[in-house]
Amino acid sequence: MSDLNDAIAETYRSLRTLFDDLNRLGRDCSQALREEGLELPEIQEYSYSPNTLTLKKSHAWFFSRAMEVGADAKPTKLLFFSCFVYFEADQGRWKLGKPGSPELWFFLGTVSPPPSTNWASQIQTFFDHSEEGNYNAARQLGGTVVDYSYKGPESQWDVSILGHELAAIDSATALKEKAVGPLVAAARRTIIP
Repeated sequence: MSDLNDAIAETYRSLRTLFDDLNRLGRDCSQALREEGLELPEIQEYSYSPNTLTLKKSHAWFFSRAMEVGADAKPTKLLFFSCFVYFEADQGRWKLGKPGSPELWFFLGTVSPPPSTNWASQIQTFFDHSEEGNYNAARQLGGTVVDYSYKGPESQWDVSILGHELAAIDSATALKEKAVGPLVAAARRTIIP
């Protein structure tokens, strides 16, 4: 029984270290955005968490600011950046790597009007199989930017997206050079002023 306890303790310590690193990465996104000249002071987080002891399949950090505001002082258009850590896909969603193999996806774009729910919760819907036709190219890991465009009756989304395996983003410098910098440059050409 002692071996089992030791193995569980080691697994717990490893997971805690991984999640601490990922939370640091989420915080580092804000700094990297500022260094690229984007101030997105509002932050939300989201991950589905059932009322059972289980690992989360994904988690989103969502940074935003209003680009346009209505007469009621509520945002009518948001500029947003999101970092999405993705371990496992739910049924009806795509994922490029094997289940449990961590991927990081980065999003920069606009939505008008903003969703009425927690905005960060909307990031996981980009992985719905039904959304695949809204991408301009096949998604791939390794830092290739693809654009997503959706114009529907309830909202309009224009987003630049890129993905990496978790191991590729191992520091704040790698985050800025491999994800935030290229994504900001691409979005400035096509989406944001």
